[in-house]
Amino acid sequence: MPNKTKEKIFKTTLKIISSEGIKGVTIRKIARISGVNIALINYHYKSKENLIIESLKLFSKKMETVFIEIDTL
Repeated sequence: MPNKTKEKIFKTTLKIISSEGIKGVTIRKIARISGVNIALINYHYKSKENLIIESLKLFSKKMETVFIEIDTL
């Protein structure tokens, strides 16, 4: 899957988590909002739980980078 597509899926997942909580996340909703085929999401992530975990890991890595940059100021 292209990185651009992954990024779109992750961003959509995180937006839903921030606005509706983890219980508001569904693969169908992510597919609809991100414009990505639901079968593609299911194929690559196997479950909603895996997708949420991967999205939160990516968010954590990005936040770590931000904190490192802040520390160097």
